[in-house]
Amino acid sequence: MQTSGVTVIAHRGNSAVAPQNTIPAFEAAWRAGADMIELDVQLTADGAVVVIHDDDLDETTDGTGPLREHTLAQVRALDAGSWFSPGSPACGCRPSRRSCTCC
Repeated sequence: MQTSGVTVIAHRGNSAVAPQNTIPAFEAAWRAGADMIELDVQLTADGAVVVIHDDDLDETTDGTGPLREHTLAQVRALDAGSWFSPGSPACGCRPSRRSCTCC
């Protein structure tokens, strides 16, 4: 929703209501009227592209260490949502679920 020539870009989605860089955060940004979303991508040890801001897994998942040292299968096993808010629809957001393909 562009207002007065201003473009609203949701940085990592609407991370005020859902974990950053997750499908729920992107959907929340769209529902809130953002014109665009900005997301971050990184590569896993086996060359897969995943949506995550940090170089390591510690802040936004239940994993630890550098993302580049983990395979896609290992990253898919991580929880990227319950740290945000227990009971939230985004809790337990795992990359392997079709409804939430980000971490």
